[in-house]
Amino acid sequence: MHVAKQVARLCGDDSQVTVPWRSLTDAVGVSGTQHMQRAYTQRGAELLAQAGWLTWETVGEKRGAETTFYLLPGHGE
Repeated sequence: MHVAKQVARLCGDDSQVTVPWRSLTDAVGVSGTQHMQRAYTQRGAELLAQAGWLTWETVGEKRGAETTFYLLPGHGE
């Protein structure tokens, strides 16, 4: 739920946003180690993708990578 809210907030009036995973993880703001925060954010994004609400594509590698997240109309499981 936290991941969905932050992707929607970052998208604003659009259906997509391009940010590094690190920025999304920071926006989600769960407590814990950096590794746990990233895992929480990534798992949340995977669950949203499985439900049909989110897709993403990453361009670049490591610190220079930018990921574009696309909000989609879900099919409501």
